Amino acid sequence: MRRVFWLLCILLSSLEMYAQSITVTGNWTIPNFNAQKPVEAGSDYNPNYIESTSNETLLNVNNAGILLPTFHVAVTGPTLPSGLTLQVRRTGGGTAINLLGANLGILLGNYTGTPLNQYLTLTPMQQPFFSFSGVLLLASVNNIPVQYRLEGLSALLPVNAYSLTVTYTVSP
Repeated sequence: MRRVFWLLCILLSSLEMYAQSITVTGNWTIPNFNAQKPVEAGSDYNPNYIESTSNETLLNVNNAGILLPTFHVAVTGPTLPSGLTLQVRRTGGGTAINLLGANLGILLGNYTGTPLNQYLTLTPMQQPFFSFSGVLLLASVNNIPVQYRLEGLSALLPVNAYSLTVTYTVSP
């Protein structure tokens, strides 16, 4: 038992640990949605939401190492009018690369947190989005696609230009 303990200590001390980093690419500009504008008095937008493309943003995490990362998400900017919400969802698994450089295709194992294709309403408070479980020794996970949805469009909303920033963070 003592030999196993020392062997484990030696093996763990020889592992290199690097800080995890995240790269986020994408910028959603909401298109002019005049095609949806109400055409009759008393009517409203139909549907009452706008969605981005399914891969509007791509998330990459490098140096995942042994500690499997958890993604968190928050939104900053002006407060949206009551009833208007910005939501985010993961639409795919991305591509996992192990420490030996082998492309593992779709991530082996499981994601936990917000299920695939289920929207999460963003708030100014950082909240867990998703994490990995079941796969060790990953070097990186690339091209995790994210989609946005602005819900609650109404002809009664005050006319204004809004600019929001979605912030993603990663932690072990």
